[in-house]
Amino acid sequence: MNCLWIAAALVMAASAEEKPNSPAVQEVFVELGLSPDEMVLKAIPDKYKPDEVTAAMARKDPKKYPFRAVVVAAAETLKAASQFQMMTELSASKDFFARAKAVAAQQEPVAVLILTIEESLSELDIVAAQLKTEKSPRWQAHYHYLSARLKSENARVQEYNFMLGKVRTDTLVELDEKAGQNGWKLGAMEKMQSSKSIRDLATQAAKQFEAIETDYPETPWAKLAERDRVRKAGLAWEPAKLEPKP
Repeated sequence: MNCLWIAAALVMAASAEEKPNSPAVQEVFVELGLSPDEMVLKAIPDKYKPDEVTAAMARKDPKKYPFRAVVVAAAETLKAASQFQMMTELSASKDFFARAKAVAAQQEPVAVLILTIEESLSELDIVAAQLKTEKSPRWQAHYHYLSARLKSENARVQEYNFMLGKVRTDTLVELDEKAGQNGWKLGAMEKMQSSKSIRDLATQAAKQFEAIETDYPETPWAKLAERDRVRKAGLAWEPAKLEPKP
């Protein structure tokens, strides 16, 4: 996964003696739109094993499986969000207007991604009432995790967009040329700089992650939620000495 906040996040340590995730756990990752990572879990409880209605079936016939079809679509949105690459370095070009124009172009795909995430969250809200009639604990867990994770992703991407805005308004921290600083690097921070509504999204996600840890113990969803809950929420441009590009 290529997002900055994923790369900079805390991960769960796995000892050299541990084996990779089992095929059953790997299947959960695939259904959530995630790639395998450092998390190691050898099995999942029997009640979370898949039933006869697969994600492919739900995707193909959304009218017959409306709840699962929305969950599948949300997983596809998460996959797109997790693969989105943020700009992590910014050179101190003397041509501010050229730099601002380049960053403005960066904001276009960001706006599309934010809209896509918010549409997925809206669709998840619409089918929330169907959680009571969904018999599969596996799909219930999928729903809860995707709802929390997409809120977290939305907050992160919104924070990134705010950081791009700082470039366009030329409100970055001044560089110390004597110290060799020739640009900025985007780093993870505890505190978010976005508006309260965006900070609230991150808070809501953290609470949902905590609930998942409690409600789905010893499962991939709980392990993922444990990892996601402790990630730093904010971003900031930090003065840096950038290596010359080849």
